[in-house]
Amino acid sequence: MPDFRFGQDYPVTKTEAIEVSNRPFLVAEVGLGKRTHRRVIGEATSGHPSLTGKPILYVDSYGDPEQPRIYAYARHKVTFTEFVRLLDRFILDKTPAYKELKGREFPVWTNGGGGLIQSKVRFPLTSEPVDSKTSFFRISIPFGDIAIEFTPTSPEAKDELTSVKVGKLPRLIESPLFGCDLSQTSEACSLFAQVHWAGPDQLPAAIVTGLIKQMSAQPAIA
Repeated sequence: MPDFRFGQDYPVTKTEAIEVSNRPFLVAEVGLGKRTHRRVIGEATSGHPSLTGKPILYVDSYGDPEQPRIYAYARHKVTFTEFVRLLDRFILDKTPAYKELKGREFPVWTNGGGGLIQSKVRFPLTSEPVDSKTSFFRISIPFGDIAIEFTPTSPEAKDELTSVKVGKLPRLIESPLFGCDLSQTSEACSLFAQVHWAGPDQLPAAIVTGLIKQMSAQPAIA
């Protein structure tokens, strides 16, 4: 996950207005060397008032513009126990289409306070001896890595629309974060929608899913 949460604002390179189910959002883009950072920001008419000016989704693209590595992430609202339950359900639902998920061990990286540890787990995770004090969890599965952190909630972002209007994008990234690799497929978007900070009352799952699919399908703003 990215670690550029503090410091000065970034100069906005480009902006674009997008829509999902007739709800408008603003995309602000920043060039950071080999990384292109795009941020989906809620508009006043995006739905719930609490979305106005708030970062809805962060998307980073790396490498070849034609075949970039794409990672999406956002602040989440779940506990580790809740996440494990949701991940189990997500994998169970995907198993009929992905036979390789059944009975297989998958590499995970966890941090419970004593440093990063690599191991392997099988699903369901609720039957595995997983430390509930985990502060970071990453798993590598066939359609992309999924990672989540469990850290104190950062101060919420202020109205980022105001900053973008004067050509600046706050460097602050909200936390704790959930993220996934969307380079090959957007299969994880349903899980993303379940853990997203604004879902489902403020931001319906269909909107989160639509935003992720749109942002992972389109290249950086030309």
